Amino acid sequence: MNAAAPNLDTAALPYESMKKMRTLVGREMGDANFTSEISRDKWSRLYAALSEDLGATAKAAGPQAEQTWTRAGLSHSCKCNRRSTGSQIGAVQEGITAF
Repeated sequence: MNAAAPNLDTAALPYESMKKMRTLVGREMGDANFTSEISRDKWSRLYAALSEDLGATAKAAGPQAEQTWTRAGLSHSCKCNRRSTGSQIGAVQEGITAF
């Protein structure tokens, strides 16, 4: 006899699985360009939804988990801002040397 199909409204993914999925989505966002089948905007919305779910899970796990989640997010934001600023500087420098 086959097992009953799970109720997808109440099914839960393990935290680590969601975290890995978000990492994969982040990589896809980084690789997305104007010829990509799925736009960066769509990847970005999925990434934000996964982040929101992970944050809610951390908050539900207690103050220490929430604090760890918040610190990790701030650390990641700082790294992304540095990379973004660096790529903008590179683009400006390329523009200057082109003239």
